[in-house]
Amino acid sequence: MPASNGTGTNWSSGLKSDIFNGVRDATRERLDAFVRLNESAFTDVPRLYADSAFQPAYALTFSASGQAALAQKKTQIDEYITKVRHFQFPRGGDPDDLC
Repeated sequence: MPASNGTGTNWSSGLKSDIFNGVRDATRERLDAFVRLNESAFTDVPRLYADSAFQPAYALTFSASGQAALAQKKTQIDEYITKVRHFQFPRGGDPDDLC
C-alpha cells in the first residue's frame, strides 16, 4: 500500500471549499445583478422581495465536515442575503421594516 502524503486530504478540502465558494459567489452575483436591475423600483416591492434572487443559488444539504460546518456555511450565505434585503434594496430596506 503506498504511503499517504496528505494530497488526498488537500484535494478533498479544496473541492469542499470550491463547492461552497461557487454557491456563495453565484448567490452574490445573482442577487447583486437583481438589485442593479431593480434599484429604482417603487411599485410592487413585495413581489421583488419574493423573487428567487433572495434565495441561495443552490441549497447546500451536506458537508463532510458535519452539520455544524454546513450550518456555518449556510449562515454565511444567508447573512449576505439579509444584509442586501434590509440595508441595500430598494432604497435601503425591506418594506416590512418601513412601518
